[in-house]
Amino acid sequence: MERYQKSYDARVRLFAFSPLDIRWKRKRITGLYLKGGQWLKGTFPFPRAVYNQTYNKVAKLTQRLDRHMGKDRCFNVINNFNKWHMYQMLSESFLQHYVPDTFLLGQVDIVKELQKYQLLYIKPSYGNRGEKVYRVEWMKNGEIHITLQSTAKTYICKTKEEFQRLSEKWTGHDTFLVQKGLRVSQIDQRVFDIRVLVQKGSDGEWAISAITSRVAYANSFTTSICKEVVEFAAILSHLAQGHANILLILQRVSISAARLVEAKVGMLGEVSIDFVLDEAGKLWIIELNGSPRKSIYDDMVNLRDRQVIYQRPIEYAHYLSRLRKKS
Repeated sequence: MERYQKSYDARVRLFAFSPLDIRWKRKRITGLYLKGGQWLKGTFPFPRAVYNQTYNKVAKLTQRLDRHMGKDRCFNVINNFNKWHMYQMLSESFLQHYVPDTFLLGQVDIVKELQKYQLLYIKPSYGNRGEKVYRVEWMKNGEIHITLQSTAKTYICKTKEEFQRLSEKWTGHDTFLVQKGLRVSQIDQRVFDIRVLVQKGSDGEWAISAITSRVAYANSFTTSICKEVVEFAAILSHLAQGHANILLILQRVSISAARLVEAKVGMLGEVSIDFVLDEAGKLWIIELNGSPRKSIYDDMVNLRDRQVIYQRPIEYAHYLSRLRKKS
């Protein structure tokens, strides 16, 4: 919270609290606030706006806060997104051409899909940092190679039946997605993604705060655990010509995606959209994140407007606090 406090002026008083700190009947909250470089404990009335950072799948808590504070005072009401729901939303919108074919595991013949696309990714509908993400490739000799990101170990299946049994063992009863694999562009023989951080600010409107790339380690297929984070502009300068309009597309698509997901899940103040660029130069949306990790920006040496990343959520909270209460 210290970075948020430093990013804004003294007109806004910030304090942090957990759901267990709320005294609903007394309409008071016990929280921590920063004063003179020290964390102090205090008791506060309900705030005029809440920036929700609990990693939640349902809006029960934020809805209850709304009933006490007034409607539309709490943002990021749901921030642990269901990947399948996000895919459905995008695929039914005008952004459908930016999402790879995706299916629910168990509702398709995974072997047929593998034969069709040659490369698949199997991932949980709720995932974090690439955990339980499998890369599955159909080889020319008929073998099926499966790589799990967390171990970087490759399993080789000689038959379709062996692959079927192994995939069922790994996924169990959890909900998993099967996604068409993309042959993505690389820089120095390492894959990279493009993360666009979209936030609302003092005017309550969506704006781009940062466009960065996570560059994977050598021989890694995912950027969830990455070697470095750089500004995408630095990578763009090394790509082949013909990509002059990529930044414009990223901005337009990212803000459109933020608006779509907000209409789906409820009030938001920030979201990040992860893209990859395939070998043909086409952009694809891989994932939407409702609780973007700001720590990925901490070690970036030349990141412009670093302060904006922390400033805009507080500006937006201030904007909400000044709105007339809705009944």
